[in-house]
Amino acid sequence: MTYIIIVTTSIVAYLILRYGFGMDDPETFMKSMGIGVIAGIARLVYINHKREQGNEADAATESSTATASSTTASSTDKTMKQTDNNTEGSRTGTKDLCLQLLDKHGIEYEQDNENKDEYWIEYKGERMYLRMSNERPFITIFDTFWRKYPAENLEMVSTVRKAINMANLNYNGFKLLYSFNEDSMWLHTSVFMLMIPEIPDVEIFFTETLDQTIFSHRAFDEVMFEVMKEQKND
Repeated sequence: MTYIIIVTTSIVAYLILRYGFGMDDPETFMKSMGIGVIAGIARLVYINHKREQGNEADAATESSTATASSTTASSTDKTMKQTDNNTEGSRTGTKDLCLQLLDKHGIEYEQDNENKDEYWIEYKGERMYLRMSNERPFITIFDTFWRKYPAENLEMVSTVRKAINMANLNYNGFKLLYSFNEDSMWLHTSVFMLMIPEIPDVEIFFTETLDQTIFSHRAFDEVMFEVMKEQKND
């Protein structure tokens, strides 16, 4: 209400100054000047008040925006932390993942009696076992005793050793091993591979990893043939 009166006074003063007094009369002129000064001051006060109102409104808007942004950021942080916690809590371990994949592909498995992290499986006619744990992201596959040679034939043993070393150098994805059992030299395959749910097309990747054990047989035979061929030429 005060500012309405000030504005009204300003308008009235302007009208008096504009129409009510003649500039010929000095006294009247001075009165008009006084009224003009009062009107000018009143108008400046009003303008200043409006400016302060605008600043307060802007400050309130900025404060509200900052508060809303802070609230949104806080809510987003909480949501992200909760999502991370849920992801970590619900992540499938390597052992559980492998068992799920074995079931999905219809591959029968049997848990070892002594080691709960080892499972025997039948895959494409080969009996092999998997060593896997939810505490580690890697699995190891062993295909054991799939080829034998007479241990008393030292020349053959030397040739087999050379072929194994060459195959391990020439191929990735598996390692060939050998052992002696009484009068026989036995060949084995070991596959050590990362196995986690984040791997793209993990179902296909899992079977391809199992296939590495089968492929190692053919790879060894090819290298063995080349080694024997070289020895014959010598």
